[in-house]
Amino acid sequence: MRRKWEKAGFGVFGFLVLSAPVARAQELLWVHDVGGSYPDGAFALDAAADGGFIAVGFTGSFATSGVNDVYVVKTDAMGQVQWTQVIGGLPNRSEYGRAVRQLPDGGYVIAGYYEVTPQIHDAMVIRLDPSGNVVWLRTYDSGFGTDDRAHCVTPTSDGGFLVGGQAHLQETEFWNYDMYVFKIDGNGVLQWRRFFDYAQGYYDNADIAFEVIEVSTGGYLVAGWTHSAGWDGWVLRLDDAGNRLWDRAYGEAYSDEILSAQEVSTGGFIFSGVNASDNGDTDFWLFRTDETGDVLWDKKWGKNTGFQCEDQANEVRELPDGGFIAAGQTSSYGAGGWDQYFVRTDAEGNTLWTRVYGGASDDRAFAVVPAPGGVVAAGWAYSFGNGHGDVHLLKLADPFGGPDCDAVRKFKTACRDARLTAKVASSLPEGTELTLVRNGSDARTLVINARGKGKVKWVGYTGVQEVCVVECPEVACSAADCM
Repeated sequence: MRRKWEKAGFGVFGFLVLSAPVARAQELLWVHDVGGSYPDGAFALDAAADGGFIAVGFTGSFATSGVNDVYVVKTDAMGQVQWTQVIGGLPNRSEYGRAVRQLPDGGYVIAGYYEVTPQIHDAMVIRLDPSGNVVWLRTYDSGFGTDDRAHCVTPTSDGGFLVGGQAHLQETEFWNYDMYVFKIDGNGVLQWRRFFDYAQGYYDNADIAFEVIEVSTGGYLVAGWTHSAGWDGWVLRLDDAGNRLWDRAYGEAYSDEILSAQEVSTGGFIFSGVNASDNGDTDFWLFRTDETGDVLWDKKWGKNTGFQCEDQANEVRELPDGGFIAAGQTSSYGAGGWDQYFVRTDAEGNTLWTRVYGGASDDRAFAVVPAPGGVVAAGWAYSFGNGHGDVHLLKLADPFGGPDCDAVRKFKTACRDARLTAKVASSLPEGTELTLVRNGSDARTLVINARGKGKVKWVGYTGVQEVCVVECPEVACSAADCM
């Protein structure tokens, strides 16, 4: 494994970061492409406690094995790279990171898989400290010596982790993929594992988990899809020991897949994925259920022309106002090939806005998280950056979710005795929250009072300190010299 610390611009190992800050009027706040001369990409993203972001995927450009290694990219709140981590190194083998979550201690957990032979993989879980150093790395074989992969992970309230994916098992005379769900403790030691099959006895069937959730009312939810006696989205509720409480299939007459899920703050669950029609087209698919799995609403986006218009929602997340943001890809719209596709809805699934970003080549968004004043997404892009496939990070403004930045009349900083103070004067409503970041990463929340004012402090710093309002990039940053 190899670690690289990065400053703005070019890295010490030839690592290239291309940046394109854009005005709010264009609704694209910033873009960063991170990669090299071979394909690199991100499958997962999470918000970090310091106001930045952590992305995980794969790298061919910086792989120590000469194929692909797990790639971790940590940025500040403005998307500037702070450090990267390359994890792998098996000769002529590949390793992939498929999911990432920040932990209460400030570290991170990553789930993915590594190549044992060209046709066989094992699931893999990695724990990092807050600086990106590997605390432990463990691999998990289902016990059948065949192909096993982890696609999702979530921290659990007991300090451990629940992991989901797929395992290749023999069923009757056939070998097929089953949902593979296993529980580990905080050190990665296996506690239990379960395999779930929708219907046995079908040739070339598959059941795969793409999301695992610890439910607030107890137990777990597992979501993915089944290609056993049909092709549908499949959801299971499990008790704390991993025993099945109920399961339900979702979809229509053709191939439908659930690719992500989240428990909603007001109860129930939101799901995203892909829904197919009889003419070969697929739609960007969101639906919401109550806690028992009954559908509350079901929405689709995309063209239905019969000309292979393909749209897919790779991830959905709830926003602070109770609405949702979903990210994925489209061939129905955009500049050609696949383009990144974003859909913003209210709590009932009604469209508030959609956005398409991309070029003439293949560009996809695999993950999205809420961020101050908008949303941040991660995926890969061949149209931009080095043109070989890069980790693609971008931030979109959300006109329904951010403050009125024109109401910020004054923003200034001052420093005395190593005490840095930032003040805002505005006509913003009382209670409005703004995120202020010091030198790109040290975030504080400023709350506007009844007089339209607010301030925050940092203590113990020397030298020039620059503070920016994350939600309002058009408000000039302010600097002070803490001598």
